[in-house]
Amino acid sequence: MMVQEFEGSKALLKQIDIEEKQKTDDMIQYYYFFFNGMYEFYKNRFSDAINYYHIAETRLRNVPDELERAEFNYQLAIAYYKIAQNHFSINHAKKALESFKSADLQESRVATTLMVIASNKMDLNQLVQAESTYKDAINLAAASNLDLPQALGYFNLGICYERQGKLAEAFDSFQNSLSIELKKPHKTLNMRTKYMLARVLFQLDKTAEGLEAHNESLMLANELSDNAYIAKLNIIHSMYVKDDEIQLDAALNVLKNQKLWKDAAELSIMVARFF
Repeated sequence: MMVQEFEGSKALLKQIDIEEKQKTDDMIQYYYFFFNGMYEFYKNRFSDAINYYHIAETRLRNVPDELERAEFNYQLAIAYYKIAQNHFSINHAKKALESFKSADLQESRVATTLMVIASNKMDLNQLVQAESTYKDAINLAAASNLDLPQALGYFNLGICYERQGKLAEAFDSFQNSLSIELKKPHKTLNMRTKYMLARVLFQLDKTAEGLEAHNESLMLANELSDNAYIAKLNIIHSMYVKDDEIQLDAALNVLKNQKLWKDAAELSIMVARFF
């Protein structure tokens, strides 16, 4: 899962015999359901992910490991965020944050958990608080020389700026995210950042530069077989590059069929305002 070979991880999970699994201890059973939840999350099936996480939680109660509980709360916070259950998400994120802060050498998880809290605040339209929390996460990541959390922080801060109509600041944030040299290439983050960069450039009437960022993001989305981002890219292409209502409706339907309601709603509003 960590190297994004999700089909390989699913094949491995299927090799685990259910009867044998039931004979194992709570920790092994917890991992089995927890990793199944993570797989469903990576496949954008967030409700299914939460169902697996709740089964995992019944096993976790018998696991005396604070960091395991912190990681569990962190993953559940992300899943709830994805289905716009913001208050549930913040609750689990705060539990995770408390545990990560009490552990040594967990700066990376503290930074990313702060970002989850900030993202929920952004969705609740608490944009000033969200901006401040993202900056706290970026500063922590920078002070600890954590490249990926720092890049993620700038990416999310850019989204926060775009929501506020601060397009120049958003552009700078996305450029900062792309400029950070990661120890290992992260295609998904690169794809998402270039998609957001294209959105901002199109809004700034820099169509040629926006199209370049769009095409680079689309190439990565096709390589990763990420149908949701292919749809998002088709939507902004239909708006800013080629007036194509058929492509626009088809792309919005992809998001709806995948139950990505938050994305479908946000982009529908964006399209309505544009036209």
